[in-house]
Amino acid sequence: ALKQAKQAITNGYKTNTDKLTEAKDYANGDFKKTPEYKNADAIKGDNANAKHEQAAKDVDGTDDKPGLNKLIEKITQKLQNANNLTQREVDTLLKQLKSAQKKIADNYKTDVKPLANEVGDKDQDGNPIVPAFEESVTYKNALDKQNSGDADATAKLKDYNDKLDAAQKLLDKVANPDPNAKPEDRPTNADVAQALEALKTAKKAIDDTFKTKAGALKLEADDKDEHGTAHNPAFEATTEYQNA
Repeated sequence: ALKQAKQAITNGYKTNTDKLTEAKDYANGDFKKTPEYKNADAIKGDNANAKHEQAAKDVDGTDDKPGLNKLIEKITQKLQNANNLTQREVDTLLKQLKSAQKKIADNYKTDVKPLANEVGDKDQDGNPIVPAFEESVTYKNALDKQNSGDADATAKLKDYNDKLDAAQKLLDKVANPDPNAKPEDRPTNADVAQALEALKTAKKAIDDTFKTKAGALKLEADDKDEHGTAHNPAFEATTEYQNA
């Protein structure tokens, strides 16, 4: 009877490590493909980022204060001698691991604000830029050139529209995440930065190329031709002007 009682306890109260093993595999696998983990890992390595020290604590940590990766290491070692683990120890490790993941998932979400501001014609503080890009002189000059059959204007406007469309799609992906999307297909801060740079470059190409040529305007105001030679007769000396 005593043997049977002992056996019942042995069989009924074995430490169950299944959930811990599953959680550890996820934390060391698919979780590291999420944008939140990738963002945290990138910030950890960016000394210019104000959050880089905190990110290092959250992603790695130390033996005394383990972050996610130190916990994964610790749990991996513990599971190699799973027979020595009590259920309470297993449950504590599981709780710590989930807490470390949650900290990263909550605090390192992809920040789309810089891109949203650029798309929305706002400055870094969210204030409207006047005029908006598509109301600017350079953009309107480019449109006029395109309408006149200018190939360079057509190409630069197409590049701008393509980059704007890509930026808007990325913003939508973040605002309305696809629940079936793979973790690695969700946008990261690096994706946002890349889309922002591409859009700014496309805008700058238009701004730099299609400025109104002030020199031509000045020659006209000075009543000179494109070579700087004075009109003869001067405009105000023409019979048409005088008739008017």
